Amino acid sequence: MWVQRLYLVRALRSFDDFTYSMIRKGKQKLKKPEALIKHDILSRFIELGEDPESYLTDKSLRDVVLDFVMAGRDTTATTLSWAKYTDPEGIRVDDGLPDGTKVKARGLVTYAPYSMVRM
Repeated sequence: MWVQRLYLVRALRSFDDFTYSMIRKGKQKLKKPEALIKHDILSRFIELGEDPESYLTDKSLRDVVLDFVMAGRDTTATTLSWAKYTDPEGIRVDDGLPDGTKVKARGLVTYAPYSMVRM
C-alpha cells in the first residue's frame, strides 16, 4: 500500500515540476515587450491571474493545466479506441461516388445545396 502511495507522490512531484516550469516560462514570455506573443490557453489564464480581483494563484493555474491534460487524455483514448475499432485494413475505399462519378486522387468534392434544388 505504501509503495503505491510512493509512486503517486513521485508522479505528482514530477507533474508539479513540469507544470510550474510551464507557468514560469509563460509568465516570462508575457513580460517580454515583443509584438508577437503566442496567446495560448495557459497565457490567457496567466493574464487573467494578473488581475488583482482574480484569485488565480500558481496552484490554481497548475489545476487548470491538470484539467486540460486529463481532458486530452480522455479524448485521445476515445479517438485511439475508435481508430482501432474502424481498422483501416478492413475498410474498402471506393474511387467513385455512389452514382458512379469517378473521383481523382486528391480531388475536391463539393456540394452546393442551392444548385441541387428541384423546381
